[in-house]
Amino acid sequence: MLSLMIFTACEEKMDFKSEEIAGETIVVEGTFTTDTTAHVIKISRTGDFFSVETKKLETGAMVTISGGGSTMLLEESAPGVYQTAPD
Repeated sequence: MLSLMIFTACEEKMDFKSEEIAGETIVVEGTFTTDTTAHVIKISRTGDFFSVETKKLETGAMVTISGGGSTMLLEESAPGVYQTAPD
């Protein structure tokens, strides 16, 4: 009985029109830790769901991280990629 439950799946067809998803959304990706390493943030924009074009990267942004009474300014190391200086 348990093996039958593991190997079964549910699939549902979704129909939607791409016009229903209006505009672009800014996407911010990153991870912060207490490690003494460079922390990286990637900033891009969403695109058309059915498009195969590459990500639209956000360049020239002013990116900061604030906490504990201090603020760090990240520098753009590549288009759409911002990072802190390694400690």
